[in-house]
Amino acid sequence: MNGQHFADLLPGTDVGGFIVEALLGRGGSGVVYRARRGGESFALKLQSRMGLGGWAAREVAILMRLEHPNVVGFRHCGLHPEQRPTWFYLAMELVEGRTLHHWVREENPSARRVVALMRDLSRGLEAMHARQTLHRDIKESNIQVRESTGQAVLLDVGVGHYEGAPRLTQGILPPGTPQYRSPESLAYLREHGRQEGAHYEASRADDLYALGVVLYWMLTDRRPFESPDTATEIDAVIHEPPVPPQVCNARVPEALGQLCLRLLAKAPEARGEGARALDEALAALVMDAAWDVPLLPDVAEVSLAPVPPDEAEEHDAWMVHGEAPGPPHRGRVPVPPVMPMPALAPLPPPRSARRWRTGWKKWGLLACGVAVLVAAWGGLARSRLSSRPESDPEVASAEASPEAARAAVTPPWVAVPPVAVASQVAHSWKEETPVTKTSPAPARRTRSRAAASRALLAAATCSSLACPAGPQLRASPPPEECPAGAVESMRTLGIKVEMFIDAALDDRFNDVGPISVREGPGRLEMIEAMGKLPGGTLVLGRFVRGEYLYGRFTEVRTKKGERYPVCMEIFQGSGIKHGVTLLKGSTDDTAVVTSTVYLRAVDHFE
Repeated sequence: MNGQHFADLLPGTDVGGFIVEALLGRGGSGVVYRARRGGESFALKLQSRMGLGGWAAREVAILMRLEHPNVVGFRHCGLHPEQRPTWFYLAMELVEGRTLHHWVREENPSARRVVALMRDLSRGLEAMHARQTLHRDIKESNIQVRESTGQAVLLDVGVGHYEGAPRLTQGILPPGTPQYRSPESLAYLREHGRQEGAHYEASRADDLYALGVVLYWMLTDRRPFESPDTATEIDAVIHEPPVPPQVCNARVPEALGQLCLRLLAKAPEARGEGARALDEALAALVMDAAWDVPLLPDVAEVSLAPVPPDEAEEHDAWMVHGEAPGPPHRGRVPVPPVMPMPALAPLPPPRSARRWRTGWKKWGLLACGVAVLVAAWGGLARSRLSSRPESDPEVASAEASPEAARAAVTPPWVAVPPVAVASQVAHSWKEETPVTKTSPAPARRTRSRAAASRALLAAATCSSLACPAGPQLRASPPPEECPAGAVESMRTLGIKVEMFIDAALDDRFNDVGPISVREGPGRLEMIEAMGKLPGGTLVLGRFVRGEYLYGRFTEVRTKKGERYPVCMEIFQGSGIKHGVTLLKGSTDDTAVVTSTVYLRAVDHFE
């Protein structure tokens, strides 16, 4: 997946009669917008026909089989634009609310509330299984909690499967997210990894296991196992029992902890007879007043670690660890008091423009039948394009570095004082290859108030893409050279200038809720691989608040601890070449933005 295959639509764009209102988020298979038609709001998912194959038909076929309050509803689908279409669109029920990840982090639910959510999910899953359909990608970011009713709803069945469906991938394992894969799937991968034509067939037990991982996280704020990136980690998932959730967290009732362990059993048959049996087991739990206590300490209850007296030392510690030591905690993080910001230098004369690359079911079923067939044919009739580098990256040239060559001829912007960029180092992706290739990093706990004062903050949800009228308009950051050796380093890593991918501003992959970012040192996480850098690589640098939120990043750090100089920036798309659009709620020192952005390699900062 690459950002260039995503539709960047401006508000007001008409897609098959659906009027785009706002970007909701980007995922592994497309872009989702909020759209309106006939006074009703929808979630509008767009996917490029290039390389789409049979996935569009698969998703529509699954949704058309289902009609349940705990599974997102189908509304319509088609091709866009009508003349020479390049995009397939899918209109679905808009589930107003927050993803389960956001909801749990902010609401800090009790065990009783978690049981209610699990019953919602077990009913939705039972509805899918009753129609011989598997979800295959159950995780917190694919679950939405309705704001109006508090019900949990299963989203994103795009990599699901139904009985008799054709196989669409060549990998041993079906698409999914590594941390939620069952022990039997990883055992199959280990045993048949080099066997030509081997393919693991997922079952209902795989969905139940993934639901058990979700329950474990809700109870403990951690997952039962690390992401299975190494042989040791894979072996742990296959053979080692997880630490009981009631041992990790004393607030977890014993009966609920035991039920969670049953879902995480190594043997598929030990997980129970199915989702209906799970719902019955949840309903049979005897709950007393202890089940009404929040499962984790609230942010205000946690005694935070003392802040190091040296600011540089504190910054370095945060860049390495991401948070202050201490127990897991939840709740809404208070926004730090507003601090005065230094004035930015005036803009230099603009340089020449750089090249920029550029009855719903009744009437919906007929249109979808045509659209899906055309979309599938279009994907199969073309060779899949990709901007990824060749398997053997270019060898770094022995000639002078691009930075040195550019410095030899004084550019018009060097007279402007550069913005300081932090140079000290201190997260599903849907995949078609074995789990050990690329996987998201382990989940992280909510940061301390000290760290939150210069990092990503939880913010009230909003969906407007319009720039707020309140904050004062500020200048863009001045141009700046890349760190010495950064472009050569990227070339060695197989990263070409102008290559771009999706990145997360925090650990909330695929989440649609906006977050708050303050100016200063910051980090991103690569959602997918970029050259030789795997998904989950940290990208370190600095955020600058101007007309947009700008991000300049000069170093990456892999999960193995390897560090490389780079030169990268964030951007929005939709005609915005540099920076990310500020959303409603932004202030003079805090930018409210979508949690997923594009990350692009550059040879200098404009």
